[in-house]
Amino acid sequence: MQDHEKTKEQLLDQWALLRPTTAEFGSTAELQGVTENRPAEKSLRESEKSYTLLMRNIPAVVFRGYADWSVDFFDDKIESLTGYPKETFNAREKRWADMVVEEDLEASKKILVDVLKRHKNSYVREYRIRNREGGIAWVQERSHLVYGKDGRIHCISGVFFDITDRKEADKALEESERNYRLLTQNIPAVVFRGYADWSVDFFDDKIESLTGYPKETFNAREKRWADMVVEEDLEASKKILVDVLKRHKNSYVREYRIRNREGGIAWVQERSHLVYGKDGRIHCISGVFFDITEHQRALASLRESEERHRTVLEAAPDPVAVYDVEGRITYVNPAFSRVFGWSLNEIKGVDFNFVPEGNLVKGEFVLDNVYNGETFSGIETRRLTKDGRVVDVSISGAAFSDIHGKSLGNVITFQDITEKKKKEEEIAFIAYHDTLTGLPNRKSFYLRLEDVLSQFRRRSDDASWALLFLDLDRFKIINDTLGHDVGDELLKAVARRIRECLRKTDDIFRLGGDEFTVILSSLSQGIDVAKVAEKIREKVSTPVVIKTHELQIWISIGISVYPNDGADVETLVKNADMALYAAKEEKEGYRFFTDEMNRKALERMQLERNLRYALERDEFVIYYQPLVNSDEQVVGMEALLRWQHPELGLLPPGKFIGLAEETGAIISIGEWVLRSACQQVKRWQDRGYKGLYVAVNLSARQFREPDLVDTVEEILNNMGIAPNCLKLEVTESCVMDNPEMAIDTMNRLREKGINFSIDDFGTGYSSLSYLKRLPIDTLKIDRSFVCDALTNREDREIIRTIVSMARSLNIETVAEGVETKGQQAFLRKEGCKKMQGYYFGRPMPEDKFEEMLRSKDPVGKPKKY
Repeated sequence: MQDHEKTKEQLLDQWALLRPTTAEFGSTAELQGVTENRPAEKSLRESEKSYTLLMRNIPAVVFRGYADWSVDFFDDKIESLTGYPKETFNAREKRWADMVVEEDLEASKKILVDVLKRHKNSYVREYRIRNREGGIAWVQERSHLVYGKDGRIHCISGVFFDITDRKEADKALEESERNYRLLTQNIPAVVFRGYADWSVDFFDDKIESLTGYPKETFNAREKRWADMVVEEDLEASKKILVDVLKRHKNSYVREYRIRNREGGIAWVQERSHLVYGKDGRIHCISGVFFDITEHQRALASLRESEERHRTVLEAAPDPVAVYDVEGRITYVNPAFSRVFGWSLNEIKGVDFNFVPEGNLVKGEFVLDNVYNGETFSGIETRRLTKDGRVVDVSISGAAFSDIHGKSLGNVITFQDITEKKKKEEEIAFIAYHDTLTGLPNRKSFYLRLEDVLSQFRRRSDDASWALLFLDLDRFKIINDTLGHDVGDELLKAVARRIRECLRKTDDIFRLGGDEFTVILSSLSQGIDVAKVAEKIREKVSTPVVIKTHELQIWISIGISVYPNDGADVETLVKNADMALYAAKEEKEGYRFFTDEMNRKALERMQLERNLRYALERDEFVIYYQPLVNSDEQVVGMEALLRWQHPELGLLPPGKFIGLAEETGAIISIGEWVLRSACQQVKRWQDRGYKGLYVAVNLSARQFREPDLVDTVEEILNNMGIAPNCLKLEVTESCVMDNPEMAIDTMNRLREKGINFSIDDFGTGYSSLSYLKRLPIDTLKIDRSFVCDALTNREDREIIRTIVSMARSLNIETVAEGVETKGQQAFLRKEGCKKMQGYYFGRPMPEDKFEEMLRSKDPVGKPKKY
């Protein structure tokens, strides 16, 4: 480029020597007119010829113009520059000023003005022009002011150089330099060039932010880089370079500390490359310094954190194991060794498995989930100890990974829940077994009944089985006379004796009170059942001594045989119950279901027909039994249905509710009870007895009705009472017939503001897993537990268990059948805050109940009825 500029200067100088001559003396024609000197003419022609050759060959456009940007002469090369022939300009069809890009025009004018002010004779300016095609070209104008004899500017002569390529090259170079500067300025590192002796002769500007020293300090060799390095790190860093040279590597990374200008410590990571000369020797070292101070602090913090976590793990009461991605143990805490017996040294890095054989599939499934990045908790399973014991555990786990998300392993926590499982099994045992005798209870009975039916339905032979309903005769007399303790011991003895009469394949259940059932499997002949029944009667009737009392008791048995007496649970149970009733009534010991019993069933159907018309004839009445709080204040009442039969008198629900359930009459009867009870509580509220609520029992059939929710809502709206003034009571068996449907129905009613209670809790077969999902606020403790609570330890424990469980689930308890002050005191002490029973008031008609509300003694307690 310097040679090109020199050529332009030489051309301009030569041209300037020629053009003033023509400018000063005029054109060639003028010269010919003023002289007749032929040698001079020849010389002039030779000069013009040289001038023309010169103009034609110089790489520039020669022009002559004026201060107003007009041009009256261009040579032929103007067309290659602009696309316009020179005649366009010479004929004044195109002004040069029109060619110049507008943004550059003013700046270029100012250059000429500045030249005139400073009395200069020449100038150089660069600007852009727009060619005939609309494209942009850069020109460099080098011009000379030509003055006339009068001292005024005659014209401007000069040349235009096309510098478009140069400008584009300059722009590219500038862009490259700018990008380089941006790159070096913005990379988070200090660029340097140094040598093997730790000297450095180049740093970029960022060195100052790292060290506090300007780069000139190092470039001028005032400061050696080695002086910056902390002494303890210097030797180790030198060894790294020596090792690189020995191993013939071209690059290395090393980390060390430096001391900055303020005396502080900073960590740097040096990433360097060895640059070799043509002679094969190291010429220099180029590289970058990264400030990793924060990273090192983070690592230190991480190490501290790891130490803290290790301390926590060491002190954790639950076993913890850490696995790598291959499933090998890398760490166990002391609690792991304490519970399972293995130390870390025994199992670290080995393929260790302590999952019992029965849990292997589940164990693999859990670990697969963890390896896939899933987190889990509370999975109950089992693990083996070193001495072969099986431990119930609840395991939780999560995978852990590096900063890039790559899995490094997983952490598993084991919680020893052996005692918890034992308690749960005890609670489950209570749910499925009778706590007095240890026999399976009513829930187990129906489950087993369904199971036996399913088994025999799948069989193709004529095998049969029998269902026995057993009931003790005169048991109530013994229980009432000698006390519940003696009665309980007698029931236990009876249970043992019945069990002794059965095969291992047979099943015995206690349904409650003095009622037992037996399932005799795989009978060959019907007489087998009779033999068993006789054996049971004989065994049970043998005298037994209980607490110095010699007792003798008899048992009645009702028998139905599958499939002759029924092919489903309901029919078999009903027929066995009917046979039992006949056995007790006729005092025959045991009875099979017979046609005579069918006759009696027909009579029962007559009662069913009467039941259908009872509602139309307004024969139903509602009695109310008070519900009191711990201060014996009446807070509500339970609505109890009675049938005022025109022939049989006042019938309790036990005489007809079962019939109403079977016939479907319970739907209309139940709705009538709901409507009447809500209407009555509204009356009492209007009379000033605020805050009262009424509890209404829902039958199983009624509970399954699809429009139950709408019916209840319509009744509340019509009666004008708040939803919290109504509490619906359902039995355990009612809910557990179809738990999911029950939960859905209860939730929908709960959304309306209606409360629920579970009636006779503890006597049914509720599932504790479902209980926690039910939207209930009250458990009613069955009277069978309350009546013997003061004398029977098992009943007391059951009550305590129910109250404690309810409290943990934020559920209220109501005790039924409270008959004595002692029972009330015990229940209050155990935390049962609401009760009902004869001690507070018997079921009574509405007028008597209202009289009770009006007639309270000075301490606010209701009179006893």
